[in-house]
Order: sequence, then structure tokens, then C-alpha cells
Amino acid sequence: MQSSNNATVFRIGEWIIEGNSNRIVKNDLEIKLEPKVMQVLLCLIEHQGKTVSKDDLFVQVWAGIYVTENSLNRSISLLRKAFDDDPQNPRFIETISKKGYRLIVAAEKVGEVNLNGQKNSPPVARIEKTPPPEKPARLLLGIALTSLSVAIVSFLGWYSTSKVEANLPAVKTFAEIKPITATQGFERYPAFSPDQRKIVYVGVDRQKDRWRIFLKDCETNQRKALTTSPEVKRYPRFSPDGKNIAFTKGTDEWAGIFIVPITGGEEVELIKSKIIYGLDWSPDGKWLVYTGKASAADPFSVYLLSLDTRQTHQLVTREAGAYLYKYPAFSPDGKWIAYCRVDAIKNQDVFVVPVAGGKPRRVTAENKEIYGLDWSPDGESVYYNSDHRRNIYRQNVFDIESKPQLLIPNMNITSEHLDISPNGQHVLLEQWTYLTNIYEIVLGDGDIKTEPQKLISSSNRSDWNAQLSPSGKWFAFLSNRSGSNELWISDNEGSHLTRLTSLDLFYESTHGWSPDGQTIAFTQHKNGNYEIHTINTQDKSSKRLVKNGVNPVYSRDGQWIYFASNRSGAWQIWKIPAMGGTAARLTQNGGWRAGEAPDGRLYFSKPDHPGIWRLDDRSQEVLIIKESSEYDNTNWRILKEGIFFIKRMEKNKYPLIAFYEFSGKSIREITNLKPHSFRIRGISLAANASRLLFTRVDRRECNIVQIEFGN
Repeated sequence: MQSSNNATVFRIGEWIIEGNSNRIVKNDLEIKLEPKVMQVLLCLIEHQGKTVSKDDLFVQVWAGIYVTENSLNRSISLLRKAFDDDPQNPRFIETISKKGYRLIVAAEKVGEVNLNGQKNSPPVARIEKTPPPEKPARLLLGIALTSLSVAIVSFLGWYSTSKVEANLPAVKTFAEIKPITATQGFERYPAFSPDQRKIVYVGVDRQKDRWRIFLKDCETNQRKALTTSPEVKRYPRFSPDGKNIAFTKGTDEWAGIFIVPITGGEEVELIKSKIIYGLDWSPDGKWLVYTGKASAADPFSVYLLSLDTRQTHQLVTREAGAYLYKYPAFSPDGKWIAYCRVDAIKNQDVFVVPVAGGKPRRVTAENKEIYGLDWSPDGESVYYNSDHRRNIYRQNVFDIESKPQLLIPNMNITSEHLDISPNGQHVLLEQWTYLTNIYEIVLGDGDIKTEPQKLISSSNRSDWNAQLSPSGKWFAFLSNRSGSNELWISDNEGSHLTRLTSLDLFYESTHGWSPDGQTIAFTQHKNGNYEIHTINTQDKSSKRLVKNGVNPVYSRDGQWIYFASNRSGAWQIWKIPAMGGTAARLTQNGGWRAGEAPDGRLYFSKPDHPGIWRLDDRSQEVLIIKESSEYDNTNWRILKEGIFFIKRMEKNKYPLIAFYEFSGKSIREITNLKPHSFRIRGISLAANASRLLFTRVDRRECNIVQIEFGN
């Protein structure tokens, strides 16, 4: 089927169809269509009254470009929306089941325009906005960018043919994984060069605590260091002309954005900030987008940085429910920013916002951790790795009815920080290897009595978050030894293990024993919600207790379960009868984990603040322990005489076990866990404070791999 070179301006009812300007007009209403959507409409008009098969539409509209059926479905959906056409009772476009589509309204010729001059481009914003004004070009100090404008012109010429019209990958059941790095230490944050001949990444020498930017030639496998400064470096990204690398550098006190030429040389500072969680170039090379905080007191935001003026523009401020933003990425046409929004309990989703400004729009409904984000080369979709298995998904950004597509169901690697190649056929990933184990320390007289001993020695998988039973004879823990994250129990010797669940739990699920040791309350992440369940340790019978809640803790008499919930709009401490019933709210100014003291008074932590509070007799909140950090808001336990908690010193990387005495209201340090620092939340102590259980990371490695999608 061939379309004529000359398209006609049509009248359909009250609508005027102008193919050359990609718009439809009715009276004073004007709607701008995307070029591909207009081409679908013109194809239907050309064969009005006849069924046009999907294959014919693909050939005429997307000739030579592989796209999924979602692209066509989306175009039809946008046309129906523009014409206010009901698919169930169509007046304009009729769906012919399993065949294609048909224009069922007469189209009257008004004039002719030439279609050959039309330029196909990625999807544009549904609400047209004026982009940020461009500033006069300036030289970046100390960097050879004098030919940037010429390079951008040549780059955009390549970009329009190579990156925008790249083939999309097909779903694979087996991933071909090619190692890119295998040196000692961590290799992180990989990114392709525009011509795909080079890769940039961060190499970390753990022994020397040195972070460097490396450039690797994909053809010769040779690498060279571009930086020598010792500070932590992250997020290296090629400029669109491939001549420079932008990256972040900093310490615990500050973070900055720097640029270095790919030939090496001076690291030129652009800005300094407090925290930066991601970085990307605009396609024209004039802007950088990043997420972070300008100061400790400022909220997380999405920022645009002009390379001409070095001025920043706040594009997205902290929205209600948002805790932080990360992984910002420009769309290939430079009109959109995709980013990941994180809430207080690490529910995460992808959002997009127009570069010109406007309201952010949610793209995914995962409510799970997201570990990397990038655009597809055609600008229609985003790729991300998500869930605890770190699988790679593709989600259409503009088709709100589409669902995420799992690209590699059996990838079976722990991945982070993906980068899609310009031709869309490869992806770079961080491949992480973790091995965590549960250790025991015997305490007494304010010091440790034994060296840490591993409680379970038979597993080559990870075990974590152990909680001792009230009798001290058993402990419950999380493990992936069965292939998924499940709740297990074991005796003190670590020799009699029983799996309690088959639910594929979230890795930060929390749990607590009932006082009689018969039941465990735990948290399950299900369909974007956190639910609290109880399970009998003998017969494994279970029931759901709370639809919206985390961090369950039994009261001392076993009659109640305390938990945190955001059902009121913010995270607060609630309680519910242990056998089920109506929940009652206890706090007013935030709550994350609670515990009951022997005198019946309630102590609790908060999600966004350091410290441990107490609820007094008049329900007033009193700060009791200010030394407990925000990171450790679940790392504390109440015993008879006081509270054990984790204390972190600003200049000490290793945590301390500290004890707050109820009687003297004083704090004493028990022991420094160096070199036994833990990274996963959850500590447990015996009732007589004689034993401490904690999780230690015994192995942690990161290398870079490349996966070929293929067809």
C-alpha cells in the first residue's frame, strides 16, 4: 500500500485537518497532534470507509522502524481523545476486531499539502509550553568547549537518524550477559558514549578509599583514569558531542557538579550543593538536570543547570508524600525530564515533567524500589530496573493505559543504574553481589565477651534481620536461601531451620514476636501496599491484620500490636487488638516504630527525624534520646532497665551500641562494632541483655555488565 506524496487538507464534520501543520481545528478550538498520530489519521482518511490493517498502518507510518503495537494503540487513543470519540459507540474511528481500523465519517477535500517535508519526531508534550529561553553561549572555564555549537549541530544530525529511529528491543527469556569490568573493588555508574565506542564509569579502590572516573575503549578494552582527586565521584555522563564528561564529586559535607575532558585534564567545578542524586545532559548540550538538596534545610528538588550562565532553575520542588528524587533523565527530544520519586518507606515510581515547566505526571504505579532509569531512543518509553529481583521493565510514557513490559524475565542478577545504548540494543548495568550473615555477640559488664560468631554457617545465600524470641531459644530472620525473600525461624545453634512463609517478601520487611513466642507479626509488601500479617510458628496459619501498616511490635501483655501507618496522610503510630479490630491513632507529629516499656509508657521513633520520643500521660511527645540517627529509626530495643540503640558519630563511620538507662536518664556506650559494621536494619537483644544479634555484610562487590537485547 503506497500513500501519495501530496496529502490533502480535509474537512471531517466541523473539523479541519491540516496535515502539514499537524493540527486539527474546529471553530476556535485547535489541537496539535504528534506527527505520527497525524500520519495515522491521514492514512485512515486516504482509505475512508475501508478497513486499514494494523500491518499496513505500521508500514505507512513507521516504515523501517520497529515499534510495538502500543505505539499504534496510543495513536488511535489520542485521535479518539481529540475527536471526543467513544470507542464503544464510535462516530469517527471504528475498531475492526483482529483486523485494524476504519474511518466511518466522510472526509471532504479542501486543499493539498506536500507530506515529504514532514519531519518525524518523538512524542511531544500534550500541553504546549514555551521552552526555557536560551542564553548566549559562553565558554566553560578551563575546558575546551569552543567548538560546542558546531559539535551539537553534527551530533543532532546523527541523533535524528540513529538515536530517535533506533530499533526497540524484543522480550527475551535469556539474557546474554557480557562482563565489562572485573577488577578488584567497585565499578559503578556506567554510561555509553554517543557513538557507543566508549564507556565511562566510576572505579572505587576500597583499600585506598579512592574514587576515579575511568574511560574504557570498547574496541581495544583499554582504560584510562580521567580524574585523580580522592573525593567520592558518581554519575559520569558523556556530553552529546562526546568530548566531555560531567560527574558529581563530594564528601559527607558537600556535593558538586564537575566537568572533565575525555582526554583528561582539570576537573572544572560548575556548582556546589549539599546532596546530588543523579545527573544528565540535555540533547543540545546546554543544560544539565540533577536532583538533590541545595542545603541541609532545603527539600529535595529537580534542578536545571545552565552551562552558559551556571544558574540553576528549580523545576520540581518536594511534592506531598515525596521523600527524595533521583535518576533524572532528559528525553531524546529534550522536552521532558523523567525522574524517580521516593516516599518515606521507599515506595518509588517514575514521573515525568515538561522541561518548560508544568505539573509532574506519574508514569508507573510500581510502589517498589527503582534502581535505575533511562529513556528509550525513540522517546516513547522509559526503562527501569525494579522490584527486589532488579528486573528490567519498559513503560510507555504517553499511553496511560499501557502496562510495564518485563524485558528479561530470567535475568537473575542484582542490578542497578542502567544505561540504554544509543541504538537501543544494549544496556549497561551494575551487577551487585551480596552475602549477608547473622552474627551473635555475647555482652556483659559494659563490653563484649566474645568475638562475633556466625549463627548459620550452611548458607551461601543471604540471611538478615534476626529477632530473638522472648525465651531466647529461637530467632526469626529473613533469608533468600529458598530463592525468594521469606521469613524463617531457627534454634540458637542455627541447625534447625523452618521456613514460615512463601510470599516473596520485601527485603526490608520487619517482624516481631508475641510475648508467648507462638506468633510472629510481619510486614508484607503487596500490590503497592504494606500489610501486616500474623503467622503461627507451629502450624504456619496466618491472617492479615492491617491493610496499611509497617513495623509491627507486640505490647508486653500481647493484647495489642503497635504499628506505623500513613492512612491519615502522614506516618503515625497506631495500635490494634492483636486478634483484630479497630485501630486507634496514638501520635500526632509523626511515628515510625514503637515499643512499650515495663511501666507501660510508649516510646517511638519518627521517619524523617533522628531521635527516640516518649508519649507521656497527657499524650505529649517528649524527646528522650537525641543521639539515635534517622537511619537507625528501627535499630533500637527496649529492655527492663532501658533502651539499647545505635549511636553514630559524625567522624566515625562505625556504629556504636549504646544504652539509655531509665533510672538515671543517662547514656553509656557499650561497644564499637568496628570492624563489624552492619548496613541492614534490625538488631535484637536477649531479655537479660546478654546476647546481641546483628547482620553483617561479608561480601559486597560490584562490576559492570552489558546485556544485548537482540530480536
